[in-house]
Amino acid sequence: MIVTYAIVLATATIANSLYVPHMPELFLNKMSKDALDEYDIIMNDLTQTVADTRNRLLQWATKYGVEDDVRDFLENRKTRWLEAKDATWRVIANAPIVMRRYVEIVENVYMVRRQREEELKRLTEGFSQMSVTRPIRVRTVVIPKKLHRLVLKILQYVSLHHQMGSRIIKAFAQGRV
Repeated sequence: MIVTYAIVLATATIANSLYVPHMPELFLNKMSKDALDEYDIIMNDLTQTVADTRNRLLQWATKYGVEDDVRDFLENRKTRWLEAKDATWRVIANAPIVMRRYVEIVENVYMVRRQREEELKRLTEGFSQMSVTRPIRVRTVVIPKKLHRLVLKILQYVSLHHQMGSRIIKAFAQGRV
């Protein structure tokens, strides 16, 4: 329960991560219907490799005069992907540390409940600071849908179906954490 909270807190705080269903391609706002139809055909062609799709997209962008916008979009998407991947790996790498400390606190029968709650609170705060190498809340990192689902499954496994853990997972799934 608190482990889940610590991991979610770290996910949300270290990288200020949140899932956004799709990054808006602002360059599409100024396109004609024919250009949009052609764009949809390129992006929905599942028989092509990612590299081929990218090349066709750049050809399309050149044809319609939005090459710089498309290149900026692709570079921004790549940067956000790398940030999301890095943040997720940091959270997963630190999960055993948090779990070990959580078990120490919970299994200590000589602590009064208030002291235990304070220790668990400190654990979640400490975890969010433990692996931060840059200032917190610099900017939002978009986690792609499949990676978001994987992190969610890990959190569900860790929570062991505790009531509070379930609420936190639900909040994470809805993008409120």
